[in-house]
Amino acid sequence: MIDDSMVYWYARPSANYPTVEVRVGDVCATVDDTVLAAALIRALVATTIEDIRAGRPAPRVSDCLIDAAHWHAAHEGLDGSLIDPRLGVARPAWDLVGDLLTTVSPALLRHGDTAYVATHLARLRDHGTGAAQQRRIHRRTGNIHAVLTDLA
Repeated sequence: MIDDSMVYWYARPSANYPTVEVRVGDVCATVDDTVLAAALIRALVATTIEDIRAGRPAPRVSDCLIDAAHWHAAHEGLDGSLIDPRLGVARPAWDLVGDLLTTVSPALLRHGDTAYVATHLARLRDHGTGAAQQRRIHRRTGNIHAVLTDLA
């Protein structure tokens, strides 16, 4: 490896700023999806900092389980199951989202994000993620240009 940037990571402390960098790639199809992800990530980081300050140990999860959970999530999305890294088993995705909200709700409340997150998670649950919407458009039209037009 030439430098640290070549190390694969999902999340890491920034080398240049007092922030946490998170890979999201093309996950967010809309501004609202992006802000939702940012609010949840901020709440996760704040909750983790609180846990560290309180001396609560982080759960130990093997690299191979994280990789499997990531692959599974990429294929299933919120419409299917996700691997619960605490238990190592697949569970309905929305059950894990509920667990996440329970865990980070104090941080969401402190940052004023509770209503926004609830509203936009309900939207995702009712209308599907960006990926699900893109697949629906493609099934309906058979045309990738229709998908791109909708995204634009």
